Amino acid sequence: MTSISEELAEQIRAIREDVVMKTLAVTLVAYAVLLLGNMVRNVYLGNSLSIVHPVLYLTLYAVFLLRAAIGAERIAWLIVILLYLAATVGLFVYGLAGNSAAVYMAFCFVSTTFFGVRGGGGRGLECRQLCPGRHPAYCRLDQPEPRSPDFPAKPL
Repeated sequence: MTSISEELAEQIRAIREDVVMKTLAVTLVAYAVLLLGNMVRNVYLGNSLSIVHPVLYLTLYAVFLLRAAIGAERIAWLIVILLYLAATVGLFVYGLAGNSAAVYMAFCFVSTTFFGVRGGGGRGLECRQLCPGRHPAYCRLDQPEPRSPDFPAKPL
């Protein structure tokens, strides 16, 4: 028999995986609408069609098709990276008139949902590179870890 904590951990893992998969599906649909809108706008205004957004969408679609083989944790990272790239490319190609601010906001929401309030794609990667072996919440270089000799205890 498994203990209650193991069952609870398995249920939490299943819920997180379900959230990642549903977010992937919503991101795929929303990005299709955004891509279609950008292409129609470019054709209507006589601008050249950007190749980067269709490539990012096809990458997201490939992730969707291979979701069972990739796994939820990698899909979470890929969604966050693709949202960031889509927003950044949109900002450089279309400027502030594009949808980049909304995509950056989606990037922030999805990063917080997947990796926690102190998390996020860049923060997690930064902590692993800058502070190996330290807890991500205490990865600031100017902030010592609690219970360390450098961390003074507050008097009662």
